Amino acid sequence: MFMTAKRSVSTGLVASAVVSSWTIAATLLTSSTWAFEYGVSGAYYYGAGATVQIFVFAVAAIELKRRAPGAHTFLEVARLRYGVAGHVIFILYSTIYAIINCVNILVGGSAVFTALTGMNVIAGVWLLPVGVVIYTLTGGIKATILTDYSHTIIIYAMVLAGLFVVYTSNDVLGSPDKVYDLLREQAKISPVDGNAGGEYLTMRSQDGVLLGVVFWCAVFGTTIDVQLFQKAITADPVSTLPGYMIGCLA
Repeated sequence: MFMTAKRSVSTGLVASAVVSSWTIAATLLTSSTWAFEYGVSGAYYYGAGATVQIFVFAVAAIELKRRAPGAHTFLEVARLRYGVAGHVIFILYSTIYAIINCVNILVGGSAVFTALTGMNVIAGVWLLPVGVVIYTLTGGIKATILTDYSHTIIIYAMVLAGLFVVYTSNDVLGSPDKVYDLLREQAKISPVDGNAGGEYLTMRSQDGVLLGVVFWCAVFGTTIDVQLFQKAITADPVSTLPGYMIGCLA
């Protein structure tokens, strides 16, 4: 129960867990940076790169449920399949990946809180994990998945609020037509190097494509992220595929 949530998590919770797990600081900050530097192609290739690996991970999750329906952790499966040596290697890679991922989340998250509230960055790095540790120790993976659901609500609320503010009520922008016209004017003032015609609204971006390919290859490092496999283990077998597909499209 503590590690598997009775393997009965429904489609909606699986989808929200996928969205929350893949939405880290870099997801929002880097995608915005790429959109600013390379136009719409930067944001598109960032999202497309992440989408491909979620599709692939959905297949891996289904195979995990099919071949090892009683597994408690993915490392348990790795030990049975590859032996002690493979188990140790997988632990090392997973630990390194987890450390890098945690640093990314903590530094990025604390930087956001610092920008919004003036909180000390170091205090943010130390205080942000406290709540996570408390609810994880108290409720296990079930608490984590329920928290993912609340995180997803917050993410969508912020995205939708920003969307409506920019395209309906902002004094400078206020409408899709105005945003389009301003981007065309900006392309004349400060054209994007490597984009066709220097435009922000083109998909013909040499640098955008190259970064997309690099990112597409890099994100396959998530295959050693045991927390993603752990959430696959908690899913109901019937809910695994639709949950990951909905999360991917979301």
